[in-house]
Amino acid sequence: VTTTVSSTDETCPTCNDGTATATPNGGTAPYTYVWSNGGITNPITGLAPGIYNVTIIDANGCQVSSSNVTVAQSVIGIAELANYGVVIYPNPAVDFLSIESTKGNIERVTLVDASGRLLSVLTKTNNTFTADMRNLAKGVYQVVIETTEQTIVSSVAKQ
Repeated sequence: VTTTVSSTDETCPTCNDGTATATPNGGTAPYTYVWSNGGITNPITGLAPGIYNVTIIDANGCQVSSSNVTVAQSVIGIAELANYGVVIYPNPAVDFLSIESTKGNIERVTLVDASGRLLSVLTKTNNTFTADMRNLAKGVYQVVIETTEQTIVSSVAKQ
């Protein structure tokens, strides 16, 4: 059994209306879904921003786990990022992308593709997280920034 996962983001701050879906490939129906927040439906709805994991078990007891399904707040722009003490540069990026916290409140930063698939967990030096963009195709990606208060998402471009 393998799985493909997707998600939709929360539509407004504190709406808690995000969703996550796991699509099993192979195995034998029916499937059982166990989400990291205790949910057992598929898709799972009413989600707050965060990162979710799912385990799928088929009728024969074969299982697969998928991690890092990201549900975030609506994508925010540069001006709104500044309100959270976050600076992303350069955007668009060619080789490396930096995410800096002017307030020191960023706990984790991940880079995901358009489908919400985790591409990398960024490394932190001082208050700056760095993403190596060199091996990524040109296009638009999302940076998921987990602060001490909330999870925010911003789009970045790779040239």
